[in-house]
Amino acid sequence: MYLSEPGTILKVGSSTFAYSDSTFGLSITGTTVTLISIEPWVTFNGSITIGGGVYQSDGEASICYGRTSCSDCTYFETNFLFDYLAERGKKLQSPLYYIDCDSEGRRFKNGELDQEQWNAYKASHNLAESEDNPAGYGTGYVPTLMKMSAYKEGEEPKVELMDVYFNDSVKKIENGHYVVEKSFFSSARNDASYLRYLGKSDYTVLEGLDLGECSEEGMEAYYWYRDKLATYHNRYATYFLDFNSVEYSFPA
Repeated sequence: MYLSEPGTILKVGSSTFAYSDSTFGLSITGTTVTLISIEPWVTFNGSITIGGGVYQSDGEASICYGRTSCSDCTYFETNFLFDYLAERGKKLQSPLYYIDCDSEGRRFKNGELDQEQWNAYKASHNLAESEDNPAGYGTGYVPTLMKMSAYKEGEEPKVELMDVYFNDSVKKIENGHYVVEKSFFSSARNDASYLRYLGKSDYTVLEGLDLGECSEEGMEAYYWYRDKLATYHNRYATYFLDFNSVEYSFPA
Protein backbone atom coordinates (compact mmCIF):
# COMPACT_ATOMS: atom_id res chain seq x y z
CA MET A 1 0.00 0.00 0.00
CA TYR A 2 1.36 3.42 -0.93
CA LEU A 3 0.31 6.61 0.86
CA SER A 4 0.74 9.74 -1.24
CA GLU A 5 -2.39 11.87 -0.90
CA PRO A 6 -2.29 15.15 1.07
CA GLY A 7 -4.35 15.25 4.24
CA THR A 8 -4.27 11.60 5.24
CA ILE A 9 -3.60 9.59 8.35
CA LEU A 10 -1.76 6.30 8.12
CA LYS A 11 -3.22 3.58 10.34
CA VAL A 12 -1.60 0.20 10.82
CA GLY A 13 -4.11 -2.04 12.57
CA SER A 14 -5.88 0.10 15.17
CA SER A 15 -2.95 2.47 15.80
CA THR A 16 -2.15 5.76 14.07
CA PHE A 17 1.46 6.25 13.04
CA ALA A 18 1.88 9.10 10.60
CA TYR A 19 0.10 12.16 9.35
CA SER A 20 0.91 14.79 6.79
CA ASP A 21 -0.96 17.71 5.28
CA SER A 22 1.40 17.56 2.32
CA THR A 23 2.43 14.76 -0.02
CA PHE A 24 3.89 11.91 2.03
CA GLY A 25 4.97 8.58 0.56
CA LEU A 26 5.34 5.40 2.57
CA SER A 27 5.39 1.78 1.52
CA ILE A 28 4.22 -0.80 4.06
CA THR A 29 4.54 -4.50 3.32
CA GLY A 30 3.05 -7.39 5.25
CA THR A 31 0.68 -5.23 7.28
CA THR A 32 -2.90 -4.06 7.06
CA VAL A 33 -2.94 -0.37 6.16
CA THR A 34 -6.02 1.84 6.32
CA LEU A 35 -6.06 5.29 4.75
CA ILE A 36 -8.39 7.88 6.25
CA SER A 37 -9.07 11.05 4.26
CA ILE A 38 -9.44 14.15 6.41
CA GLU A 39 -9.29 17.91 6.16
CA PRO A 40 -5.86 19.55 6.43
CA TRP A 41 -4.02 19.84 9.72
CA VAL A 42 -5.35 22.64 11.91
CA THR A 43 -3.18 23.08 14.98
CA PHE A 44 -1.04 21.39 17.62
CA ASN A 45 -1.11 22.67 21.16
CA GLY A 46 -0.71 19.64 23.36
CA SER A 47 -3.56 17.90 21.63
CA ILE A 48 -3.88 17.19 17.91
CA THR A 49 -6.76 18.94 16.15
CA ILE A 50 -7.35 17.75 12.60
CA GLY A 51 -10.40 18.69 10.57
CA GLY A 52 -12.26 19.71 13.73
CA GLY A 53 -11.48 16.43 15.52
CA VAL A 54 -9.17 16.16 18.54
CA TYR A 55 -6.69 13.28 18.64
CA GLN A 56 -4.55 12.16 21.57
CA SER A 57 -6.03 14.80 23.86
CA ASP A 58 -5.46 12.60 26.90
CA GLY A 59 -2.27 10.82 25.82
CA GLU A 60 1.28 11.42 24.75
CA ALA A 61 2.09 12.12 21.12
CA SER A 62 5.30 11.93 19.13
CA ILE A 63 5.86 14.37 16.30
CA CYS A 64 8.28 14.27 13.40
CA TYR A 65 8.98 17.73 11.99
CA GLY A 66 10.35 17.67 8.45
CA ARG A 67 10.35 19.49 5.11
CA THR A 68 9.81 18.17 1.60
CA SER A 69 12.58 20.46 0.29
CA CYS A 70 15.09 19.37 2.94
CA SER A 71 17.74 16.89 1.76
CA ASP A 72 18.45 15.78 5.35
CA CYS A 73 14.74 15.05 5.80
CA THR A 74 14.63 13.01 2.60
CA TYR A 75 17.65 11.02 3.75
CA PHE A 76 16.06 10.48 7.17
CA GLU A 77 12.80 9.26 5.66
CA THR A 78 14.20 6.99 2.95
CA ASN A 79 17.17 5.62 4.92
CA PHE A 80 15.52 5.27 8.31
CA LEU A 81 11.92 6.27 9.06
CA PHE A 82 10.07 4.33 6.36
CA ASP A 83 11.98 1.13 7.12
CA TYR A 84 11.45 1.56 10.86
CA LEU A 85 7.69 2.03 10.54
CA ALA A 86 7.38 -0.95 8.23
CA GLU A 87 9.34 -3.23 10.55
CA ARG A 88 8.40 -2.00 14.02
CA GLY A 89 5.58 0.51 13.63
CA LYS A 90 2.89 -1.77 14.99
CA LYS A 91 4.69 -1.95 18.35
CA LEU A 92 4.51 1.80 19.03
CA GLN A 93 2.22 2.65 21.93
CA SER A 94 1.20 6.13 20.78
CA PRO A 95 0.90 7.84 17.38
CA LEU A 96 3.75 9.39 15.44
CA TYR A 97 2.53 12.48 13.61
CA TYR A 98 4.49 13.84 10.66
CA ILE A 99 4.39 17.61 10.07
CA ASP A 100 5.64 18.94 6.74
CA CYS A 101 6.91 22.43 7.54
CA ASP A 102 7.09 23.42 3.86
CA SER A 103 3.52 24.68 4.11
CA GLU A 104 1.40 27.74 4.78
CA GLY A 105 1.57 29.03 8.33
CA ARG A 106 4.94 27.41 8.90
CA ARG A 107 7.75 28.31 6.47
CA PHE A 108 5.43 29.91 3.94
CA LYS A 109 3.12 32.90 4.00
CA ASN A 110 0.99 33.57 0.93
CA GLY A 111 3.08 31.07 -0.99
CA GLU A 112 6.41 32.75 -0.17
CA LEU A 113 9.12 31.83 2.31
CA ASP A 114 8.70 34.01 5.42
CA GLN A 115 11.77 33.64 7.64
CA GLU A 116 10.30 35.69 10.50
CA GLN A 117 7.18 33.50 10.59
CA TRP A 118 9.28 30.32 10.31
CA ASN A 119 11.50 31.38 13.23
CA ALA A 120 8.43 32.16 15.33
CA TYR A 121 6.93 28.78 14.46
CA LYS A 122 10.11 26.95 15.49
CA ALA A 123 10.19 28.83 18.78
CA SER A 124 6.53 28.17 19.59
CA HIS A 125 6.80 24.48 18.63
CA ASN A 126 9.81 23.75 20.85
CA LEU A 127 12.30 23.28 18.02
CA ALA A 128 14.42 26.30 18.97
CA GLU A 129 16.56 26.35 22.09
CA SER A 130 15.69 28.91 24.75
CA GLU A 131 15.75 29.41 28.51
CA ASP A 132 12.23 28.00 28.65
CA ASN A 133 13.03 25.16 26.25
CA PRO A 134 16.53 23.74 26.81
CA ALA A 135 15.58 20.69 24.72
CA GLY A 136 15.62 22.79 21.55
CA TYR A 137 18.65 23.01 19.26
CA GLY A 138 19.93 26.38 18.10
CA THR A 139 17.33 28.28 16.11
CA GLY A 140 15.46 25.03 15.44
CA TYR A 141 16.19 22.41 12.77
CA VAL A 142 14.51 19.56 10.94
CA PRO A 143 14.25 16.63 10.85
CA THR A 144 13.43 16.46 14.53
CA LEU A 145 11.63 13.80 16.53
CA MET A 146 9.85 15.09 19.60
CA LYS A 147 7.66 13.44 22.20
CA MET A 148 5.24 15.68 24.08
CA SER A 149 3.72 15.05 27.47
CA ALA A 150 0.06 14.09 27.75
CA TYR A 151 -2.25 17.07 27.36
CA LYS A 152 -3.83 18.33 30.58
CA GLU A 153 -6.31 21.18 30.59
CA GLY A 154 -4.77 24.36 31.94
CA GLU A 155 -1.20 23.10 31.59
CA GLU A 156 1.33 23.70 28.86
CA PRO A 157 2.56 20.46 27.23
CA LYS A 158 6.24 19.70 27.85
CA VAL A 159 8.95 18.13 25.72
CA GLU A 160 9.50 14.66 27.14
CA LEU A 161 11.99 13.36 24.56
CA MET A 162 13.93 15.02 21.76
CA ASP A 163 16.06 13.77 18.87
CA VAL A 164 17.58 16.01 16.19
CA TYR A 165 18.66 14.02 13.15
CA PHE A 166 21.76 15.37 11.37
CA ASN A 167 22.21 19.18 11.41
CA ASP A 168 25.73 18.66 12.75
CA SER A 169 28.41 21.22 11.87
CA VAL A 170 31.51 19.46 10.51
CA LYS A 171 34.89 20.99 9.69
CA LYS A 172 38.11 19.74 8.13
CA ILE A 173 41.19 20.21 10.28
CA GLU A 174 44.86 20.44 9.31
CA ASN A 175 45.58 16.71 9.36
CA GLY A 176 42.83 16.08 6.78
CA HIS A 177 40.40 14.67 9.33
CA TYR A 178 36.80 15.79 9.61
CA VAL A 179 35.58 16.71 13.10
CA VAL A 180 32.06 17.42 14.36
CA GLU A 181 32.21 21.01 15.55
CA LYS A 182 28.63 21.30 16.81
CA SER A 183 25.85 18.78 17.38
CA PHE A 184 22.61 18.37 19.29
CA PHE A 185 24.32 15.38 20.90
CA SER A 186 26.87 17.26 22.99
CA SER A 187 28.42 16.50 26.38
CA ALA A 188 26.50 19.46 27.83
CA ARG A 189 23.29 17.44 27.35
CA ASN A 190 24.58 14.14 28.77
CA ASP A 191 22.28 14.16 31.78
CA ALA A 192 19.28 15.78 30.11
CA SER A 193 16.01 14.00 30.87
CA TYR A 194 14.85 14.40 27.26
CA LEU A 195 17.74 12.11 26.20
CA ARG A 196 16.88 9.33 28.64
CA TYR A 197 15.99 7.01 25.75
CA LEU A 198 19.69 6.63 24.91
CA GLY A 199 21.68 3.58 26.02
CA LYS A 200 24.69 5.11 27.74
CA SER A 201 27.06 2.23 26.94
CA ASP A 202 26.14 2.49 23.25
CA TYR A 203 26.01 6.28 23.09
CA THR A 204 28.73 8.41 21.52
CA VAL A 205 28.75 12.17 22.04
CA LEU A 206 28.89 13.55 18.52
CA GLU A 207 30.12 17.07 19.27
CA GLY A 208 33.90 16.85 19.05
CA LEU A 209 33.90 13.43 17.35
CA ASP A 210 36.75 12.79 14.89
CA LEU A 211 35.19 11.13 11.83
CA GLY A 212 38.53 10.28 10.27
CA GLU A 213 40.35 11.30 7.12
CA CYS A 214 38.75 11.79 3.73
CA SER A 215 40.56 12.64 0.50
CA GLU A 216 37.39 13.92 -1.17
CA GLU A 217 36.37 17.56 -1.35
CA GLY A 218 33.13 19.49 -1.68
CA MET A 219 29.89 17.52 -1.93
CA GLU A 220 31.72 14.19 -2.14
CA ALA A 221 33.25 14.87 1.26
CA TYR A 222 29.83 15.90 2.56
CA TYR A 223 28.25 12.63 1.37
CA TRP A 224 31.10 10.73 3.01
CA TYR A 225 30.73 12.26 6.48
CA ARG A 226 26.92 12.31 6.22
CA ASP A 227 26.91 8.54 5.79
CA LYS A 228 29.31 8.14 8.72
CA LEU A 229 27.12 10.30 10.94
CA ALA A 230 24.00 8.41 9.83
CA THR A 231 25.22 5.29 11.63
CA TYR A 232 24.94 7.22 14.89
CA HIS A 233 21.78 9.15 14.10
CA ASN A 234 19.92 6.05 12.91
CA ARG A 235 20.78 4.31 16.16
CA TYR A 236 19.66 7.26 18.30
CA ALA A 237 16.41 7.67 16.34
CA THR A 238 15.77 3.94 16.78
CA TYR A 239 16.23 4.30 20.54
CA PHE A 240 13.85 7.28 20.54
CA LEU A 241 11.07 5.35 18.82
CA ASP A 242 11.81 2.07 20.63
CA PHE A 243 11.39 3.91 23.94
CA ASN A 244 7.71 4.14 22.98
CA SER A 245 7.49 0.46 22.01
CA VAL A 246 5.48 -2.20 23.83
CA GLU A 247 8.56 -4.43 23.73
CA TYR A 248 11.04 -1.76 24.85
CA SER A 249 14.09 -2.83 26.82
CA PHE A 250 16.80 -0.36 27.69
CA PRO A 251 19.86 -0.66 25.42
CA ALA A 252 22.69 -2.55 27.05
